[in-house]
Amino acid sequence: MILGIRAFQLRRPVHPVGFGEFFGVGSRFIAGYPGAARAPLDAQRRLDFLSIAKVESDLAKAKGPKTVVLVTDGEETCDGDPGAVIQALIDKGFDFRLNIIGFALDNEMLEAQFAEWAELGGGEYYSAGNADSFSHALQAALRIPYLVFGRDGAEVARGLVDGEPVELPAGTYRVVVTAASTQQFEGIRIPADTDVEVRLE
Repeated sequence: MILGIRAFQLRRPVHPVGFGEFFGVGSRFIAGYPGAARAPLDAQRRLDFLSIAKVESDLAKAKGPKTVVLVTDGEETCDGDPGAVIQALIDKGFDFRLNIIGFALDNEMLEAQFAEWAELGGGEYYSAGNADSFSHALQAALRIPYLVFGRDGAEVARGLVDGEPVELPAGTYRVVVTAASTQQFEGIRIPADTDVEVRLE
């Protein structure tokens, strides 16, 4: 049982992971949730702010865009300001996307706050009430982002692999998929009123 939170430590080295490995962690989180030896709620809530605050240092050596998935079951209670931390990371130019999964929450105001933080971090908020919905939320949160650039090199759109399609005017574009190993697709031509699908290698 966790009796208090004094520090937040990175327990495993940062490395690219597949969905199977990440979901294994999520499954253990779900399996242990209803147990009697569960950490006190106020201690668990402290993790929200501390985990966001450690993103920059923990991922300092990770190259390229980063996706951060925060799983939480309660509100921030350790006098921290996650919104301010997220904004500070953005102001520094830290390249990340923050997705938040709220597990077993029953508070609309709290969920609205998490949704606001996720939007600020360029990501999405997902609500999960059981193992099945958590599985779907995790799959969505781990979708790989991609960027679309016009002929002049300016970014014109962003999307998620296997997510909703982005709408673009007719033209020629460059698509960059920001996974652990970045893939670029040059000269993607989009005719007027036509759907175009790009397949990853």
